[in-house]
Amino acid sequence: MKQLDLEVGGRRYRVACAEGQEPRIRELGQVIDDKLKMLGLSLAQNDAKHLLLAALVLADEMQEHSAAHPDATGSGSLASLKEELEQAQTERDSLRKDRDRLTAELAARDEEPPQTLTFGVAANRELERQNRQLADQLEALADALEKSADTIENSLA
Repeated sequence: MKQLDLEVGGRRYRVACAEGQEPRIRELGQVIDDKLKMLGLSLAQNDAKHLLLAALVLADEMQEHSAAHPDATGSGSLASLKEELEQAQTERDSLRKDRDRLTAELAARDEEPPQTLTFGVAANRELERQNRQLADQLEALADALEKSADTIENSLA
């Protein structure tokens, strides 16, 4: 245990605390000292009564704060943190599954042979050949239609 000196209400006190807790104990002592000053009290007389009054005021403020912020209380906060942790772990697991699924999809795509698309001169030549072929077929159909029309006209005349 570590020993440290605290000054509260104009009086010096020797306090024992755990190693590393000295700054926190000094801070808390300062809060009590400030509260005594705010109340206009000193510890020259009625030490216990004045310390009790300062402690009651601090406890009241703490209770008001806890009522205004219910998640800030110890058990509520712990339960809330546990719930947040569980949600974060669930989300992490879901994200890992998504990552694994996407990695597998990418690997499968890498295994597929690439589809080649022909662009440029060769593609244009092929399109021109197909267009000529369609034009020839349309011309042949037009000739056949014209012959049919002539035949119908001759038979009606």
